[in-house]
Amino acid sequence: MAAHLCTLAALVAHPNHQPHCAREPLLLREALVALDGRCMGASYREMAAVLYGVERARAEWCAVSRAMKDRMRRALVKGERLRDGGYRKLLEC
Repeated sequence: MAAHLCTLAALVAHPNHQPHCAREPLLLREALVALDGRCMGASYREMAAVLYGVERARAEWCAVSRAMKDRMRRALVKGERLRDGGYRKLLEC
C-alpha cells in the first residue's frame, strides 16, 4: 500500500507527459460515458449525442462512414474493461 501511495505522490509531483497520455483522458471519458449510458439503457447513438452533441451525432451517424459508430463501440468495450478491473490504468497517465 505504501508503494502505491509513493507512486501516486510521484505522479502528482511529476506527471507523465508522454504523447500517448495526451489522448488517454479523452478516451477514458468516452469509455466512462459509454458505460454509464449502457447501464441506463441508452443506445450508442444517444451516447454519441451526449459526447459530441446532438447535431454532430445526427450528421455523422447517418453518414457513409462508420467511424462514430465504431468509436462508440470501442468506448463501451473500454468502459467494460475499466469496470472489470482495468480502472487501475487511470493512475498511469
